[in-house]
Amino acid sequence: MRSNGRERIDHFVLIISSKGRYLFDESYLAEMRVILHVDLDSFFPSVEVREHPELNGKPVVVGADPKGGKGRGVVSSASYEARKFGIRSAMPISRAWKLCPDCVYLRPHFDLYVPASNSIMRILKGSVPKFL
Repeated sequence: MRSNGRERIDHFVLIISSKGRYLFDESYLAEMRVILHVDLDSFFPSVEVREHPELNGKPVVVGADPKGGKGRGVVSSASYEARKFGIRSAMPISRAWKLCPDCVYLRPHFDLYVPASNSIMRILKGSVPKFL
């Protein structure tokens, strides 16, 4: 049931997307397939900042060694602060260096990312009735 401003909504599920808000009557839930998208776009830098709070607010790039702008390889992930300089995932690390040589460049630490990812998955599995 959608509200036109005068009708009362007794129960509903609010699904929020980047394109807007949608209201669904609860009776649709049994028939609905829910697809949950969790944005972990800057996951690696976020874990690095969690481990090293002094990096908070700084542009952080996780990926190949930039070797002073001559490095080969790519950016694995960039913090939102680094993205302000135009740095994106999969970008050549030498280009990232040219865009912002003052970023904090870190090699990946998968030993940190795997447990953090497992924690997130545990939370999701505990919150979603049918988790595939």
